[in-house]
Amino acid sequence: MRLYHWNGSAWVDVTGSVDTINNTITGLATSLSPFVVGEEISTSAGFGMNTNILLGFACLLLIGGAFFLRKQCIF
Repeated sequence: MRLYHWNGSAWVDVTGSVDTINNTITGLATSLSPFVVGEEISTSAGFGMNTNILLGFACLLLIGGAFFLRKQCIF
């Protein structure tokens, strides 16, 4: 986790230390503009192998559920 500070035009990482035992993050900023705690995201966004497997499984469940509902409903 990192501590970010809004400097008026961009979010700047102002993390000084991260204490995972006491669940605290400290940092030094020049003003009291908004702060946020988060993680830096990767610029190489894309689908990984696990995401593709989950997407395929979700599609199978959707098709199977639609087939099941069609069999149960009499029109």
